[in-house]
Amino acid sequence: MMTTTLIVALVAVMGGLLTAYGVFKRKQNAALKAKRLQISLDAVEEQNKNLRGQIEKQSKTIRALRTENDYLYSKLAVASKAIFETMTGANSLCRLEFSKTGVPGSSVEPDAVNLVYLNDGKYPLKDISIQILDWNLFSAHEKNSIDEFKKRNSYRINLLGPNEVNFTDMTYVRDRKKGVNLNIFFEANNGITTQELRMRFVGGKWIKAERFIKPDGTANGKVVKELIDPDYPTKNPREIFHSFLDAKE
Repeated sequence: MMTTTLIVALVAVMGGLLTAYGVFKRKQNAALKAKRLQISLDAVEEQNKNLRGQIEKQSKTIRALRTENDYLYSKLAVASKAIFETMTGANSLCRLEFSKTGVPGSSVEPDAVNLVYLNDGKYPLKDISIQILDWNLFSAHEKNSIDEFKKRNSYRINLLGPNEVNFTDMTYVRDRKKGVNLNIFFEANNGITTQELRMRFVGGKWIKAERFIKPDGTANGKVVKELIDPDYPTKNPREIFHSFLDAKE
């Protein structure tokens, strides 16, 4: 009887030990799995960290390339604009001036002067055709042949660089009574420009007013530049630059 009890007790103890061992092994296996999972998670996190670093590095590279591309594009745009303006002459203006030569030691400007052409701009003007209409000489019977009149007073310049001056041996005599009343027609690589040049002899000196006109589809065109000396007898552009054709009727 006693032996049976002992055996039952031993079986119970062994069962408890086996159960405890089973629980221990399960916990141990669970801990190992958790550890392996944590290692895997840490590895994944490290990979993600590396990927984030690579993505950030690539993003910086892309931003730098975009900035460089924008810079190069702006430089290209500037260079293209400069080439275009150099080829077309852009807003450069060819204008007629009179030589400043006179009697040495005299402060009085001479009436007889030479014609001088200037490029009033930053870009070259090419193949310049110039025709001069002198309203003082243009008579009423020539009204219908104004183009022929201009052709008789024409001049050509192959190239006039930025701020360059072209001196001619063409002489012009300024009339102190009538003044200077010239329309100069320029045609170059930047289109057509008309310079209306007016001068009056006031107080022993020549006073100037001038304006430059570009065609814009309207009858009178667009005034792109206008300069009137403060001492000019009248300040009203309509009176200064009036049509002489009406007066020739």
